[in-house]
This record gives sequence, structure tokens and C-alpha cells, in this order.
Amino acid sequence: MIIKTFPDIKAAWEGIYFSILDDKPGVIDNFNRNIIHSHNNHIIAKSGVMDFDLGEIGLTPTKWTKFTGQYVDVESLHAWVNNSMNVKTYDALWQFKSVPPNFSGQKAVHQWGSCLLGFSFRRQPKPSTLTFFTRAQSIGFSGVADYALCSFVIRKLAERLGVDPSSIKLQIYCPNFILKTVETVHFLHQRGLLEEYTSRGDRIGNSIQYYIDYMNRPEAEIKWRAARRMKKKYENSQADIFRSLPVADLTIKGWHSEVKQNRRLSARDSAKLILAGVGRRVIPETVMEIDNGD
Repeated sequence: MIIKTFPDIKAAWEGIYFSILDDKPGVIDNFNRNIIHSHNNHIIAKSGVMDFDLGEIGLTPTKWTKFTGQYVDVESLHAWVNNSMNVKTYDALWQFKSVPPNFSGQKAVHQWGSCLLGFSFRRQPKPSTLTFFTRAQSIGFSGVADYALCSFVIRKLAERLGVDPSSIKLQIYCPNFILKTVETVHFLHQRGLLEEYTSRGDRIGNSIQYYIDYMNRPEAEIKWRAARRMKKKYENSQADIFRSLPVADLTIKGWHSEVKQNRRLSARDSAKLILAGVGRRVIPETVMEIDNGD
């Protein structure tokens, strides 16, 4: 369990990540060789800014676009942000798209339900607060996109309210932080920390070393698809191949089109669109694996 306040979103993510890796007392609720769980977590970031480059963890623009396309209905999110001026002490709710399971493979994608659940926002009392509800976060890789999305939404709320993004607080309720040690190898190498962790000889270090050895097998012997992906990211880090993806530069596909329409809905029409889906565009339903702990 992690219940802690951090200065900003980057510090929050790094604080969660290294609290688990450092095996701090009370943080890890369930440990297996690769899957580590921390349950019943409540995180606060006093500033909604995330000064971070997603290239450090190997997240790509393609992965970001798939993630946002899978979970975010742009039309309703845009209406919700525009309606933020009407929000005072009540929390306004916005829900992510529900992602159905796909049983076409050996294992169902999202077989335990959608990871991302919803945002709520209130302007008062100060500081204004965005709250993020999520079922699970894969802290080592794909779950970091959750934090980038929070930062994007806070930036858009700040633009609408005419305030600095750093003045909006973020709080996160997550019943299950997940850290997969196979996903830590390339990031720790990128930070120059890999040898420090593998040399400790504790359960975390031994787990990381196991997956380094596993990924060093011949390609044909690596049956686990996630390990093959992480092996490539580790090799890119070793070769100093870095593709920059700053959080501050991110946008959501279709957001610019919504801005160009410059719609200002009434509170009633916004509520109908956001909560009831009235007027929402019909979007073809597709399921794309994001491997976000589901």
C-alpha cells in the first residue's frame, strides 16, 4: 500500500516505481518473481505538471495513439473540459470508454475489465483537483501513459480556466499497482542503475537478474512476447538509441478538430453528451492490446 503526497506527477510516478523496487516496508502486498502488487493506493501530486520524456521507458507515439484511441472518447472529453467553468464544489464525472474482452487468442485481452475508470474534477476549494480512478496500473511501462494522460487533461483544464497547470492538484485512487520486473531492465539501464539493483542480492535484484538472463537467450528460445519486446528496448538502450516523446508535446488524435469546432455547450447539453452519450459520434469498436495490467 502506498499513501503519499508528491510535489508533481513525475515525482509521483518515480516515487511509486522506486518504492516498489526498493522494497520499502508495507509497500509490496504480493510478490511473485515477475509480478509485484501494491494494493489500496492513494497518491497525491500537488502539481499537475509531468516534466518527463516517455522515451526513457521506450513508449512510442504509436503506443500512445493506440492507448488513447482505446480508452478516450474525444468528443465527450472535450465537452467535459469545456464545462469545467461550471464546476465548483461538486465533482464533475467523466468516464473512460469501456473496453470489452477479446477472446480471439489463448488469453482474453482485458479479461478482468477495463483498467481506466474515470476522472472527476472540482474547482473549489482551492487547489482545484483532478481525481483519477483506475483499477490497475502497470507502473513499469504502459501504465506511465496514464500519468501522461492526466497531465494532458490538466493542461487542457488549465487552458480553459486560465490558470497555470501547476496550480491544479492530481489525486489517484488505484487498488492495484503492478510492477513487472521484466519491464524494469531497460529503464534502469537508461538511468545507469541496473548494476546497482542486480548486485543487491535481494528478491528484487534476483528477479531482475533472472529476466536479464532470460532475455539474453537466443531469440528462438524466448517464447514470452513481452520479454521479446523488452529485450528490444534493452538492446536499444545499450546501443544508445533514444526516441524522444516529451509529455508536454502530447496530444490526443481528434482533439484539434474538436477545438476548431469551438463548441460551447450548455451545462445540460454537456451532461447529456458526457454522461448519457447523446450526440456522441459512432466510433467503430476495436480492441487493441495495450498490456496495461489486464
